[in-house]
Amino acid sequence: MNTILIIEDNKDMQFLLKTILQEEGYETIAASNGKLGVEKFKDHFPELVLLDMRLPRMNGMAVFKEILKINKKQLVIMITAFADVSDAVTAMKMGVYDYIKKPFNNDELILTIKKALKTIALRREVESLKRQIKKDDITNKELGNSNEMQKILRQVHLVSPTNVSIIIEGESGTGKEVIANLIHSLSNRNEKPFVAVDCGAIPESLIESELFGHEKGAFTGADSKRIGKFENAEVEHYYWMR
Repeated sequence: MNTILIIEDNKDMQFLLKTILQEEGYETIAASNGKLGVEKFKDHFPELVLLDMRLPRMNGMAVFKEILKINKKQLVIMITAFADVSDAVTAMKMGVYDYIKKPFNNDELILTIKKALKTIALRREVESLKRQIKKDDITNKELGNSNEMQKILRQVHLVSPTNVSIIIEGESGTGKEVIANLIHSLSNRNEKPFVAVDCGAIPESLIESELFGHEKGAFTGADSKRIGKFENAEVEHYYWMR
């Protein structure tokens, strides 16, 4: 079932949207202001967002920008009053999927939503095909034809699409980082940075700062702010090798 987040401060309009969408079989989540809408987006990761242009605490464009920080591919449909159509057009240039004018026709609303959800489904299909092609290409590379290497590659393909933590063990020079890169390239996060950290080469007293960063003046010698490895990688994929 597709989940749609409705960010709308007018209670009557919010109720109307929820009723229309639920009658079409969609699951709905509602928020009455922009800040709450961003929080609910983080909690539920809906397929689609219906976003009112004018909201208390955060206006629609500010909410849209926050949503894109969380998921740059998120589809958002703006709901706007007739007087704000020019703002909605500007929003589309910034990446909003489409906009609907108030008062809207119910059929027009449903059609726009169905088009957006079809776009999402097509995107996922294309991404799945790309991953499969990449997987086949990597499998065909000369990483080794021994039975042991083929066993490792089967394990790599098994764990790559998951969110499990992975420990790669082996002697120095056996290709641990190569396997880590392979897992990352086959994962659902392959568009995010891959950051390798050699913990053994970092003094114990500095490992916390290296991984998490620090603010200027946090301790003696901290002359400037430092971004940690986790933030550099957007807290996406880390591989611990020993």
